[in-house]
Amino acid sequence: MQFTLGFCFHKDENGYGQDESKRNYWYCKSALQGNEEAVANIEMYLNNWSTSICKSNFRCQLSLSLKCLNGEGKPVDDAGSVKWCRKSAEQGNVQAQGFLNSEGKFQELLGRMNRH
Repeated sequence: MQFTLGFCFHKDENGYGQDESKRNYWYCKSALQGNEEAVANIEMYLNNWSTSICKSNFRCQLSLSLKCLNGEGKPVDDAGSVKWCRKSAEQGNVQAQGFLNSEGKFQELLGRMNRH
C-alpha cells in the first residue's frame, strides 16, 4: 500500500498530483517495511545510489541496475547498470548472473565497455 501511494505521487496516478516530498515519504515508509524496489527508488530519487542499503542488498542492486539501464529517474547510465548488476551477481543473485552471462543488452554493454 505504501509503495503504491509513493507511485501515485510519482506518476500523478488517480489525481494525486506529482509531489516529490509525498512520493519520497511513502517510498521511505515502504522501504522500511522491506520493499526492495522502494529502497532502490529512494536511493535513486535522493541521488544516493552508491551508499546505504543497496550496498548489501542484491535485489536492490539488481533493481538499480535495471533502472540505470532503462533511464528510470535519471538519464540512461550503462556503466552504472553493469556496476550494479555485477555487485548483485557477486552476492549470488542468479538472475543478475544470468543477465551478465546471456546474450542481450548486458553483453552488448560489457563488450562496449571492454573496448574503451
